[in-house]
Amino acid sequence: AGALVHVYKDGAVLLTHGGTEMGQGLYTKMLQVASRALGIPIGKIHTNECATDKVPNTSPTAASSGSDLNGMAVKEACEKIMTRLQPIIENKPTASWEVWVHDAYFQHISLSATGYYATPDLFFDSETNKGRCFNYYCYGAAASEVQIDCLTGDHVVVRTDIVMDVGNSLNPAIDIGQIEGAFSQGYGLFLLEDYRISPKGDLLTKVQELTSYPPLETHLQNLMLHFSTNRTTLHPYTLQ
Repeated sequence: AGALVHVYKDGAVLLTHGGTEMGQGLYTKMLQVASRALGIPIGKIHTNECATDKVPNTSPTAASSGSDLNGMAVKEACEKIMTRLQPIIENKPTASWEVWVHDAYFQHISLSATGYYATPDLFFDSETNKGRCFNYYCYGAAASEVQIDCLTGDHVVVRTDIVMDVGNSLNPAIDIGQIEGAFSQGYGLFLLEDYRISPKGDLLTKVQELTSYPPLETHLQNLMLHFSTNRTTLHPYTLQ
């Protein structure tokens, strides 16, 4: 994954990376990464849409890897700029970000940098069907208490508890929304949608207009979501 970061002489920052925003909050997380790496408020950073004329040969934004791959690329690009600014920062440690950037501009220091990241040690052997395709996996569990009307078949989800191991979340509010949305999609898929398959095995109901979501106010009375934080040193990746 790649990233391109421009810092302008007034202190504004323009961020472009190879990730695609589709409502999952990726751009917000990338702004957070850049903000922390540069040590400036998010309000000073602007983000561009993903475009191959800015960042070529992008990695797919899939399999919950968008934040990891693009975040590390953004981090590397920002760290390159901070390394160039370091002599100015050491000379004026109490000055503002705008002063550091202004001085760098007049000292002809490049305020643009690229970053690149590839997950290490990934491989797959197609002959043995073995390998390491991902750096890690996200695990979770859910349990629901449901009331069913035996006469009509109607039902109400009284309570649902979800436990997810998301590691150290970049943005818990975004991740909570994603997990709740995923549960609602699964709920709708298995209980509310008319799932039709052709005699040849083709899925016929695959258009967005036929997707159904449960009315949360009546079908999900109590949705409780917990992040797993109980990790042991012996089994750091287990769900306790």
